[in-house]
Amino acid sequence: MGIISGESSTDSPSVVTEYMTRGDLHQFLQKHVPEGTNLLNKQTISQNTLLYICSQIAQGKSLFCSSVAAV
Repeated sequence: MGIISGESSTDSPSVVTEYMTRGDLHQFLQKHVPEGTNLLNKQTISQNTLLYICSQIAQGKSLFCSSVAAV
């Protein structure tokens, strides 16, 4: 995935990502609850999976910050 630069007439920040057929991370997390939670119509997700998602986000942010600093 490449980084796209641009300008916007709004003050709110935006991120452009590739199309994801199963939805984005926010949608995924909205549809899931941690194991042991009893909510109807929600799928469960293990604590290990949540920790893995968090570590991937942290690694991505670190990579992004190091590439921005190099520019």
